[in-house]
Amino acid sequence: MGRIISFLKIFGTYSGKNHIWVLALAALIFLAVKGTKDERRIFVWPVLCALCVLNPLTVSLIPDSSTIGDRFIRFFWVLPFYELVGYTAVLLAGKCRRKTGRAAVIVLTAAAVVLTGNMVFFGKDVPSYELPDNSQYTDDDFIALKEILHADGIERPVVLYDGHLMLTYRMYDPSVRSVFSREGLYRLTTMTQEELYASDTQKAMQLIAGFYYYHDFSIPLESFEKAAAVKGTDYIVTAFNSPLNEIFSEAGFEISGETSLYRVWKLPEAPAS
Repeated sequence: MGRIISFLKIFGTYSGKNHIWVLALAALIFLAVKGTKDERRIFVWPVLCALCVLNPLTVSLIPDSSTIGDRFIRFFWVLPFYELVGYTAVLLAGKCRRKTGRAAVIVLTAAAVVLTGNMVFFGKDVPSYELPDNSQYTDDDFIALKEILHADGIERPVVLYDGHLMLTYRMYDPSVRSVFSREGLYRLTTMTQEELYASDTQKAMQLIAGFYYYHDFSIPLESFEKAAAVKGTDYIVTAFNSPLNEIFSEAGFEISGETSLYRVWKLPEAPAS
């Protein structure tokens, strides 16, 4: 049941306020009633969808560690709606004897698709993509981060940063080592803060994750510093709106540099014993 609810949430996310699924359902009904044997072959897709995506038994077989769930549902359930509607419109137009009738079918179908609204991935809330104009053709923040993280001459600096940077920046600069591995980050996203503290995760990693990711400031800053030092952390990257900035600033952490989106802090060296 939980997976069915998860599917419905994902479907709702990608459908948004778009009602293309209504046209798709109407297209299937039309093909079932008026379609020929060959034209009804399009039903192979809904049958596969019902067996794979909507079947609780099949979905339950997908391992919890799988990260393809969202994409699987998006491409096999949402995107084909447009293909189905277009396919049915062409068939319907072909059944019209007059050119005016064919044109009317195409125009009305196109208008209906437009009126259903934009899907989330085409919506106004999605930022437009523009190719960076620098010679590397990459994000300007990545270029700036690389300069900052290598400014002190550390060959392979260990960096604590958020999950987005872990999955994107490291593709640009693989020489940087992350405090958390991708597997470790995935574990963080699949457990609550209480589950983290009760798990068998290393104590140092619990302290780092609790303070940095969960913003559990009941953890003393000194404990976080020691844990980060144990993991060999050289730099900590924070977004400008992160509450960690004020804490690090008040504690006297040194700012190594800033980009348009991020601030890079240098972890204080542990005092000599």
